[in-house]
Amino acid sequence: MAEARDVQTAEITGTPILGAGINNVALRSAKNQMEAAAPYFRDSDFSDGHFYGFPETGVLLDRYFQYRINGEKVDVGYKPSFSAKDGETVHITVEARDPEQYELYGETSWTHTFPKRSKIRISSFLSGADAVGDTNYVNFDEREPWNVELTVDWYVGNKLVKTGPETFLRTTADHLNKPTKAVLTARYQGETLVRTMTSDGPRKLGTTLAGYPSVVGTPVVGELLTVNAGNWTEGTKLSYRWYMDSEPIAGATSNKLQIPGAAVGKSIYVQVEGHQSGFTSVSSVSETTPKIKIASTSSATPSVQGTPKVGANVSVSTGNWSKGTKFSHQWYAGGKPVKGATASTYSVKPADLGKQLSVKVTGSQLGYSTVSKTSALTAKAAAGTLVSSTPRISGTAKVGNKLTVMAGTWSKGTKFSYQWYVGGKPVKGAAASAYSVKPADLGKQLSVKVTGSQLGYSTVSKTSALTAKAAAGTLVSSTPRISGTAKVGNKLTVMAGTWSKGTKFSYQWYVGGKPVKGAAASAYSVKPADLGKPLSVKITGKLSGYNASAKISRQTPKAALGTLKTSKPKITGSVTNGKRLSASVGSWTKGTKLSYQWHVNGQKVKGANKSTYVIPKSARGKQIHVSVTGKNYGFKTVTISSTKTAKVK
Repeated sequence: MAEARDVQTAEITGTPILGAGINNVALRSAKNQMEAAAPYFRDSDFSDGHFYGFPETGVLLDRYFQYRINGEKVDVGYKPSFSAKDGETVHITVEARDPEQYELYGETSWTHTFPKRSKIRISSFLSGADAVGDTNYVNFDEREPWNVELTVDWYVGNKLVKTGPETFLRTTADHLNKPTKAVLTARYQGETLVRTMTSDGPRKLGTTLAGYPSVVGTPVVGELLTVNAGNWTEGTKLSYRWYMDSEPIAGATSNKLQIPGAAVGKSIYVQVEGHQSGFTSVSSVSETTPKIKIASTSSATPSVQGTPKVGANVSVSTGNWSKGTKFSHQWYAGGKPVKGATASTYSVKPADLGKQLSVKVTGSQLGYSTVSKTSALTAKAAAGTLVSSTPRISGTAKVGNKLTVMAGTWSKGTKFSYQWYVGGKPVKGAAASAYSVKPADLGKQLSVKVTGSQLGYSTVSKTSALTAKAAAGTLVSSTPRISGTAKVGNKLTVMAGTWSKGTKFSYQWYVGGKPVKGAAASAYSVKPADLGKPLSVKITGKLSGYNASAKISRQTPKAALGTLKTSKPKITGSVTNGKRLSASVGSWTKGTKLSYQWHVNGQKVKGANKSTYVIPKSARGKQIHVSVTGKNYGFKTVTISSTKTAKVK
C-alpha cells in the first residue's frame, strides 16, 4: 500500500439528534479533487440499534472501509454502512483509491460513541378548549412503542382535578378562565418519560344543546303524564313546569303530572328548562295535549261492618274507589233515612231495635262522574248489652251509719233500681241508693243489688260484695252541762246536749268528786253537807245496737251557803196593856230553827225571847215589834222583823 497523502482525521463525539444526519465534518483532498463526506448516524429500525453510513461522494474513487466497535475489528470492505448498539464506540477508517491504479489518494477516520438511548419516543401537544364543555385532548405526533403505558395528571389552575389513563378532559364551569396543564407520564420496560403540556383553558360559557320535549300519557283526569325531555348537553340539570291552558299548575314541577280534575276541557303542556354551571340556560316547550276528558269513577258496593246491636257502633267499608274520591254517607233503619246519620260510623239507637240497617255511599271528585252505591241490609238490630259494673258500698257497716251505693260505669242513660240485703235477706222498703244501718242489723253482713235498665237494652242486675259484719254504732253524744247555781238548797239540773235519737240516759251526781248515793236523777238539790264542795254529774247514754257512752260534766264552783226561805213575821193579839201578843212566823226552810226578840219602841226587851209576849204597863203608848232569827246548817242566818204595832193602849 502506497504512503498516504493529505490524510485528515476527524473525531465526532456527542449525542446525535434522533432522526437527523450528522454532517459537521467533511473531508476533501484538494490535490486529488477527492470528496469524502462525513458519515451520518441515525436510529435503526431495529430495537436497541443504530445505523450509520456515508453519502455519495460525487467522485469516481473507490472507498475501502474498516470498522472497529469498542476497539475490535468487526468488518472491512467496500460496504458503506454498518450498525451498532447503544453505548458502543465506533471507529471508522476510509481509504480513497484510484479504481484503476488502486493508488491511495487519502485516508480519513471517524470515532463516534452512541449514547444509551431511551426506548420510549413521544412527541405530543395539548389541544385547548375554547368554551366550557369543550374537551382538552393530548395529541401525539409520535408514540413508540405502541403499547407504552400512559398516565395523565390534569391540573386546572394548579389544582389536580383528574388522574388516569384518559388523554382527554371535558371542561366544566370551574375551569372557566383558568389555565389547563397536562402532565403525561409514559412507562415502558422500567423506563419513565415525562412530558408537560399547557393551554389557556376555556374563556367563555358553553352553549347548552336543548332537546325537544314531548308529553306522554292519556289525556284523561287521573291519568299520569310524563315528560320525554329529548337530548340535552351532557350534565344539564332539567327543571319542569306544567301548564294548563297557559296557566301554570300550582306545585307541578316534576317530570310527572297526575291530571287534576280541574283540567277537564283544557289542554296541558310542559316547559323544560336546562341549567348547568358555566353554560347558558335554555328552555324548550312541548306541544299541547288534546283537551282533557272527564274520568269514570271506579266504585264498589259498600258493606256494613260490625254487629247491629243497640248501643254498638257499626261502620261502612267503602271498598275500592278511584283514588282521591270524597265520600258522603246516609244511614237507613227499616228502609228509612236516619236524620243526621251522615258519618262513616253509626251508633245503633234504641228506636232501631228489630230493624235492618243499610248505608248509601256517594263518591264524588272534581273531574270524575258522581256515583252512589247502597250496602246490603244487615240482620235486625238486637237488644243492646248495657255497659255495667259491679256496684260498691261506700261507708262503714256500723249501726247508725249511712251506707251509699257506688254504681260504677254503666251505659249512658241507664236508670237504676236498688235492693238492700241484710244477712242475705232483702230488707223491706230498702230500695234507695242509700241505707242507714239499723240496730237489728248488728252482727250481720250487708249487700246491695243494682238493676240497670234502658230502652232497647237487656236489663242487667249486679250485686255488690258483702260488707263486714255490722258493728255496734257509736252514739252521737255531748258533754253534759249543769244548769243552776251550786248553792245549798238549790236544785241543779243536767242539760244532756245532743245525742242519737232514742238514746236513754242514766245519771250519777258527784260531790267533791265522790258519787252521791241515790243521786241518779236528772236533777239534784244541793245538801248542807255539800257546802264548800264542787259538784258534777255523769250521764250515760244507751241505745239498742250502739255502744254505751258516758260523759261527765265540768265541776261547778264550790257549793255556797244557801239562802233560807223566809216569811215576814206577824204579831197577832190585842195591843192592850196586859194582853198577850203572839208572833206568827209563816213558812221557813225546813229544819230552820227560829229564835225571837221582842222590841218596845225599838228597844230589845230583855228576856222577851219567846214566840209570845205579854204587854207590860210600861209599854203604854209605845209600839211593839218582834224580830225572828232563822238558823239552819249550810244556810245563811236570817233575821226578819215584823211590822210595828199600833201604840199600846
